[in-house]
Amino acid sequence: MRWFILGGLTIVIAVVAAIIMLPAAYVMKRVSANDEMIQYAAADGTIWDGEVQNIRYGIQEIGDAQINSSWLSLLTARLSSDIRLTGTGLNGRAQITEGLGGGTTIKNLRVLGSTEDLVNIAPEIRDLAGEFTLDVREARLTEEDCKAAQGTVWTDILTKMERRYRWTGPELSGPVTCENGRFILMLGGQNSAGENVSAKLEIGMDGFGSFTADVTTPIRETSQALTLLGFASQGGNVFRYQHALEQ
Repeated sequence: MRWFILGGLTIVIAVVAAIIMLPAAYVMKRVSANDEMIQYAAADGTIWDGEVQNIRYGIQEIGDAQINSSWLSLLTARLSSDIRLTGTGLNGRAQITEGLGGGTTIKNLRVLGSTEDLVNIAPEIRDLAGEFTLDVREARLTEEDCKAAQGTVWTDILTKMERRYRWTGPELSGPVTCENGRFILMLGGQNSAGENVSAKLEIGMDGFGSFTADVTTPIRETSQALTLLGFASQGGNVFRYQHALEQ
């Protein structure tokens, strides 16, 4: 019996070691095969300590990712990895846990960047070069849906409008959640003139979604600036901007 147990432990250790030493290139090929939206230039090292260069999701450049996985997590039938993202205007980190039977959990996600680097938003918004921060404490995903998420989002993009549109909007912030399989980002704020802004970004795992922003203002100059930006009057001093996100 003793030899049987030792033999079993040896097999388990050998299997765990083999998984840990899987080349990152092999893993990324499998990832790309499962989701054609994910592309990359090169992958080096292993899933235990590796790097993936020039990652893209559809038309969006993501950057380079440094991957460090915990072999101990495999003993619980899950693979837990720390990811650090660099190489473009986007920078971030996260802990990602993959269940060997399916499903992904993301914890302590933090992404910082500029709208200049977001190619699937309207050019007039992207060119304002606003900064943003996305913090997600935890999110549970499948390949197709967002099941649950808890986090916050912040941006100063509207404070950048003074130099072009002679209007200074407020900083915006709000919660990050999931509804009907999609990420929902709600933002709101009020500037020094008492004008209120609310916005909603809805985006699915496929990269498609929508963005809607409402500004409530009785100020004529603001109304004119919003019209130049593509906002449409909704009556009652409310102006609305809508944009479809398409990969």
